[in-house]
Amino acid sequence: MRRYCSHCHFPVSTCVCNQVIPIKSPVRFIILQHHKEAGHAKNTARLIPLVIPDTLIVTGNSEEDFLPAKQLASQYRCGLLYPGSHSQPIESETFANERPRQLVLLDGSWRQAYGLFQKLEWLRALPAWHFSQAPSSAYRIRHTEKSYSLSTLEAAAYSLKQGYQCNSDPLLRLQESMQSFWQGPAAHWRR
Repeated sequence: MRRYCSHCHFPVSTCVCNQVIPIKSPVRFIILQHHKEAGHAKNTARLIPLVIPDTLIVTGNSEEDFLPAKQLASQYRCGLLYPGSHSQPIESETFANERPRQLVLLDGSWRQAYGLFQKLEWLRALPAWHFSQAPSSAYRIRHTEKSYSLSTLEAAAYSLKQGYQCNSDPLLRLQESMQSFWQGPAAHWRR
């Protein structure tokens, strides 16, 4: 039977704890995770709370599953990181003037994230933000057809760096550490 680390929850042979450097984040991340993404071995969202302990991950498939996130989002100034027709660039002065205290990220494939966005009407009432100048992804162990796709961890890191002028390098180093252990099929790697 495979043994798992009690802190990072990775197999002991691929434990990333020695790469965890906690940071004090000026924003709380609320991650809405598609239920099919939760058990995915290459999921980066589960790394974020190791660096930013105040992060909340809510996994589900129904509106009821995400009620705790909805309630939390209504308590403090909250924004949604999701590109859409009414979203504004996180790099803009508008974001600098309205910095949310909480930022909702959707974790899953683009199709899964869109499904969550459609299912959870309350998300559409939040101010929405997108990236207009995001860096290229360094997340290479998961294939995607979209060249501009960032992992959930990279999206959180870029939000911190660009929107809050906060050093997000500990997140990116942790993702790189996780990738260094990956031995999956080459077909899954980003092209």
